[in-house]
Amino acid sequence: MPAVHACHLENNTCFAYMDGRRMVVYSCNQVPHTLRLNIAEAIGMPLGDVRVVKPFLGGGFGNKQDTLYEPLVALASQRLGGRCVAITLSREETFVNTRTRHGFDMTIAAAADEAGDLTHRGIRINSNGGSYAAHTHAVAAYAVTSNFQTYKASAVQIGESSTVYTNLPSAAAMRGYGIPQLNFAMESQMEDIARRNGWDPIDFRLQNINEAGFVDPFDKFTVRTCGLRECVEQGRRLCDWDRKRKEYDAFNKTSPNLKKRSWHGAFFPTKSASIRSNWKAARAAL
Repeated sequence: MPAVHACHLENNTCFAYMDGRRMVVYSCNQVPHTLRLNIAEAIGMPLGDVRVVKPFLGGGFGNKQDTLYEPLVALASQRLGGRCVAITLSREETFVNTRTRHGFDMTIAAAADEAGDLTHRGIRINSNGGSYAAHTHAVAAYAVTSNFQTYKASAVQIGESSTVYTNLPSAAAMRGYGIPQLNFAMESQMEDIARRNGWDPIDFRLQNINEAGFVDPFDKFTVRTCGLRECVEQGRRLCDWDRKRKEYDAFNKTSPNLKKRSWHGAFFPTKSASIRSNWKAARAAL
């Protein structure tokens, strides 16, 4: 999965000035308390002498969680006798010099028995952290553990992740924190397994879905409530899945060229891309 940018309407902007002995910094930052601490440490001022003001944001989506140029404008103001100093990025500068979603290279494997129950599951994620380390290790770790929180397996489950520095823009938090990349790979694989075995894709998911009482194999926490089954079943009813599936199957049997295919919404993509899915070899791999 390639890296993408949040593309928020408001470019990253900040300015700072001295108000008496206090440094005042305005920034479109999403975490003002952490930002305040970082500014104080960077310019050598007591925390109580630094004030951070966060106006209403023109979008952020995680991109604006990191400290970027705020210490620089604060230091410049400090050196210039308290004058107001601002940095406003252009759209191109925002793309290059702020944060992106992590690009993932994923190898995913799974095996299911003849009854349609998952037996083995495994995933390896290599995460592109860009040129600086921000949230990179945490994002990759969340993605790996989340692979085993949606569907259960009766035997071995293996998850590995690593992060690398590259000469690309730095990656950090973005909506979902590694889960959208993982879900694309995981749901594409579930779709492939179901279709190759002639199983209904929704029935296959419901058969293997985790329920309340599930104990996470990595983090060891117990899931007390889980509404995923109800969500999938409600979506099935609302989109009239069973009728359309029968109708499309009947049409496809008589149409040599044009084929109809059901889609499963945002959670269930039906085409694999940018991942390597080898479920048939999973018994040997795991």
